[in-house]
Amino acid sequence: MKLNQSLIHSAYYLAGCFFLLLSLPLWATLDVWLRHEENITRFNSIGEARNLSIAFEEHVKSVIENADRLLRDLREDAITNEADFHRIVREEIEIYRKRIIQLS
Repeated sequence: MKLNQSLIHSAYYLAGCFFLLLSLPLWATLDVWLRHEENITRFNSIGEARNLSIAFEEHVKSVIENADRLLRDLREDAITNEADFHRIVREEIEIYRKRIIQLS
């Protein structure tokens, strides 16, 4: 009876060692793969953030250019048509407001 229990314990011990020998390389491989994926994700996110900042910069630049164009048009109208200036300002502001809303 003691011999059978000893054999059973030895079999469990051998099975446990075999499981560890198989699982350790799998866990190590999984760890290396996850670290690699994390590095790839971090690298790609840096590129995406750079692209987003460039797009935002271009958007702000276009809004500022539209506002500058509006001011130049208003200045020109103020010089040539002083009597109708307020009416022209309201019309121009409405036109450019619609353009800026469309752009944004």
